[in-house]
Amino acid sequence: MDSKLRAAQVLVQKLANGCGSAQLEAVAEMRLFSKWDDQNRMSLAEAGAIPLLVQLLHAKNGNQNQHHTNSGTNTNECSPVLFEKAIVALLNLSLHPPNKLAIVRTPGALDSIIWAVGCDGMGNEARGCAATLLQSLMEDTSLGGATAAMVAAYPGFAKSLVKLLQEGGSRAKGDALHALFQAITKANASRSEEGLLLKEELLREGVISLLLKLVACGKPRLAEECFGLLAAIARGDPRAADAIVQNPTALPLAFRAMDQHVSSMPPRTAENAAAMLLELCESGGSAAVAAMLAEGESAVVSAGRLAASVTASPRAKRKADAILLHLGQQHRASSAPASLCGPASASSMSPSNFHGMERFRPPTESAPNVNPRQKPKVLPKSANKYLARAMRSLNNIGKHNST
Repeated sequence: MDSKLRAAQVLVQKLANGCGSAQLEAVAEMRLFSKWDDQNRMSLAEAGAIPLLVQLLHAKNGNQNQHHTNSGTNTNECSPVLFEKAIVALLNLSLHPPNKLAIVRTPGALDSIIWAVGCDGMGNEARGCAATLLQSLMEDTSLGGATAAMVAAYPGFAKSLVKLLQEGGSRAKGDALHALFQAITKANASRSEEGLLLKEELLREGVISLLLKLVACGKPRLAEECFGLLAAIARGDPRAADAIVQNPTALPLAFRAMDQHVSSMPPRTAENAAAMLLELCESGGSAAVAAMLAEGESAVVSAGRLAASVTASPRAKRKADAILLHLGQQHRASSAPASLCGPASASSMSPSNFHGMERFRPPTESAPNVNPRQKPKVLPKSANKYLARAMRSLNNIGKHNST
């Protein structure tokens, strides 16, 4: 018998037959045993550690009537320290891909983990570890997203993570953001109905306002992750994009984060703010772009400064340029005579100006709520050079594609 498997069996027996301090010692040793070595994680799972660790979680969250095997595990309520170490041990075990499905399929596992995330009686450390465990369980590249779908669709998943965002410390909030981001990106990739339902539940739980409040707190790392999550929520979902645009703080916060002249946020935060705005343009359509222009010079100036920044990443600059293209196209449409702003205007517009723009927004879409008697909006002079950049980009795309 392999020496690592023998060591794992000794630890499992110690946990199964022990109580109190003996259980705590066994779980602590399992946590260390599974911390670095993937073979150790596989050996512990083979020896039967996963069901025993899950039973400890059950004992803490009050599910003491759950049927147990004849392993002899003590089911008295475990201490917060024992509970936290059991969560971390499961987190370590989940780093071995086949163990992810084994944990998810263990009766009561998701119930207990999700309960721990949302339980305000647990410490920040334990709740954050439980959220990180959920994130790890969704990283199932070898299984085609099977466990990710099971975890994200489980009752209470979204609500518990939103609760942790409200109540947790900075690190626990970050753990909740990572888990939600993992769930949303997986949902976007699968384009499943369950993914849309997850977004709807998050919207009902008020996640948009909560994320924007976290951005307003001014903590750079949290702001970066909040903008990234908002971008993921908006992607491909017009309703989610509209919910973000309708929040009165969303656009001003994003413009300020992008504008390196007035913001103390790091470059990555500006990049994620630009990512959110670009998703709003692409998913929210002309209504979202019109709302940005309605903020005055902020949209054009912040995107223009980011596009011209020497410290911004290439990805951030590309997104800023794409936002400028949307703004320029919308400004051109809203500045045109009323007869050109309706659906019939598509044939009147020069194809060279819009050829190749389909991946952003079809030019045939009419400008929203156009008043024929209303004068076109005039942007301040400080925005002119950035708007001119957008217009040049539009014309250059047309010239390039017409050759």
